[in-house]
Amino acid sequence: MLRLSEFRAVKARGPVTRVPNSSHDGRRPRQPAERRPVIDREAARELEALLRAVNAARAVTEAARRVVASSKSPLATNAQRELLAALEVYVAALQRRDQPVPYRVRDELALYRAMFHQPLRPTTGDR
Repeated sequence: MLRLSEFRAVKARGPVTRVPNSSHDGRRPRQPAERRPVIDREAARELEALLRAVNAARAVTEAARRVVASSKSPLATNAQRELLAALEVYVAALQRRDQPVPYRVRDELALYRAMFHQPLRPTTGDR
C-alpha cells in the first residue's frame, strides 16, 4: 500500500507504466498457501452426513435443555451423550482424511469429554 507521500509523488509523475515488484517495495513475497489434502466426493458426502448428525444432536440437546429446567436431568444428559458420540465420530472421520478439526467442534468435544469424565485426547489437524 502506498503512503500518502508516495501517492503524491506517483500522481505528480503521471500514469504508472509498470507494477512494482514485491521484492522492490520492501514487503516479503507471498508464500504459497498450505494445501489441504483433496478428498473425493464419497468422503465429502460422508463428512456432510456426519456433520448433519452432529447438528441434529445439537438441536436435540438444545431442545432438552429448554424443556427441562435442570441440565442434570436424564433427558438432557442422554441428549448430551448422543452429541458427544456424534462429535467423536465426526472428528475421527476428519482425522482419518487429514482434514482440520474446526475450533468450535474441537472445543465442544473437549467440553463434553470433560463433562462425562472421558480422557482428553488431542484433536490433531486443528484449523
